[in-house]
Amino acid sequence: MKQYISLPVAQEQVLPFRTGENAAWVGIEPSHSMLRWIWEKKASLVGSDNPTVEMSPLGGVMSTEPGFTDKGVRRSLHQIFIGGWGQSLVEFLDLETLAETCHRLNRFTFFFTLQNLNMAGGIASPPNAMAIL
Repeated sequence: MKQYISLPVAQEQVLPFRTGENAAWVGIEPSHSMLRWIWEKKASLVGSDNPTVEMSPLGGVMSTEPGFTDKGVRRSLHQIFIGGWGQSLVEFLDLETLAETCHRLNRFTFFFTLQNLNMAGGIASPPNAMAIL
């Protein structure tokens, strides 16, 4: 995020839409074993400081790449988490600022809360995320 927010605004705006050899984003592997691991950990939220949480280009319905297949249907982890489990996904978290604050206060546990917009039929929401130290 530190590198991203230091970019000129024009580059910030086009970076998520990059193509070709530079199109890949690091992220969670879309697989049954990853889904099982997250389910067994009872995670109530999955978050990251990258644009998609999962690897991108998305290996599900949004990609021509070989992807995650569930019972013969191509899916993205977004579909499983949000539509299937009702689980929140948070992207572009500013984890560097949080880490700096934790180090400054010498506190490494906190309460994390997230409030999505209450909008019928919505598929995404700008989160009101907060770490309470």
